[in-house]
Amino acid sequence: MQTPASIGPAGEARTAAQPRRFPELDALRGLAALAVVFNHFVVLWRGTASPAVQIALDAVPLRFMWSGHHAVLLFFLISGFVLTLPYMSAPPAYPAFLARRICRIWLPYLAALALAVAGAAAFHGPIPALGPWFNQTWSAMPTADAVVDHVAFVGRYPNVVFNTAFWSLVYEMRISIVFPPIAWAVLRFPPAVVLPAAFLASMLAAWPASSPSQGDWLPTIHFAALFVVGALLARNLDAVRAFHDRLGPRPRRIATCAALLLVAYDLAPPERSIGAPHDWLVVPGLAWLLVSAICHDGWRRALLSPLPAFLGRISYSLYLVHGTVLFALVHVAWGHVALPWLLPAYVGLSIGLAVLAHRLVEEPAKALGHAIAGRLARNDAGAGRPANRFAIREAGR
Repeated sequence: MQTPASIGPAGEARTAAQPRRFPELDALRGLAALAVVFNHFVVLWRGTASPAVQIALDAVPLRFMWSGHHAVLLFFLISGFVLTLPYMSAPPAYPAFLARRICRIWLPYLAALALAVAGAAAFHGPIPALGPWFNQTWSAMPTADAVVDHVAFVGRYPNVVFNTAFWSLVYEMRISIVFPPIAWAVLRFPPAVVLPAAFLASMLAAWPASSPSQGDWLPTIHFAALFVVGALLARNLDAVRAFHDRLGPRPRRIATCAALLLVAYDLAPPERSIGAPHDWLVVPGLAWLLVSAICHDGWRRALLSPLPAFLGRISYSLYLVHGTVLFALVHVAWGHVALPWLLPAYVGLSIGLAVLAHRLVEEPAKALGHAIAGRLARNDAGAGRPANRFAIREAGR
């Protein structure tokens, strides 16, 4: 495995071999998770705020800090990037790959699901004044069928009844299951073929009315296309770095400002549906943020500083638990405390619970995944089984 030492500063010569881990992307994922945390509070607050406050929330230049849906799209790009890297050097066998993904995604999710179901059982009931977004979650006593659907995880079912953030994990897991052939196609065919094909598939999948919050199947194709964008960045990282370095400081600053503005103020109407073609308007900005995190010295140093690095470590746990914290707080405090005053408690409790979940659930689940994958790899080696059929290396690598 390559080490981070092969990541040189902008302008230095680099080898074609790519590192298998980018801690700066963990930090970027942590900031994106924090944006989702803020987004859900802003969505809730916006529904009860005065018109002046609503206008202010839309006009704030730092609105990208709570662009929650765009943060989820960034998750998908990062996942496509990091999952592709092993296929460029030492491709894992499919059983080992799948074992790690199940332990990484599903096991911590089950713990968060148990917490969310307990919250729904304790606090269920609508609060009409908070509108339809709030009342799609914890509106009724949990049912056995709903719990079974959520445990099964990857099927089609209303996936926001316990936690409003769970919907994206359904698609993350589905795409992980079929990711090896995606990586094979990205590494086998030219980008000029792969990217238009992914875009066309995404457009065709988005044509009929479908809802990610219902676990519909067609959005899986759309979100898989975003994994493809991340995978293409990984495949062509040397060329991307060279392009980034050639731009020079001023064009890079302009591009970064444009990317942040695009993420904060995309051109889609506010009533757009999640997973609609409008997502592609934001993809160039998100891709530039990912590239900057890897290629720009200043960005890398900032992302590797203590706070972003800390958020990166707990990012998945933070994403899993923050919705449960928010809904529990609102149900307890509604009618007693104004919503804006709940923000510090919401953020603090979410981060504190995420730290516990990371230590007690997420880290052991990751260790279990690596142990299972290692045992499967040793068993395959001992049995002399053939290598992964999707193990494709680019010419010259």
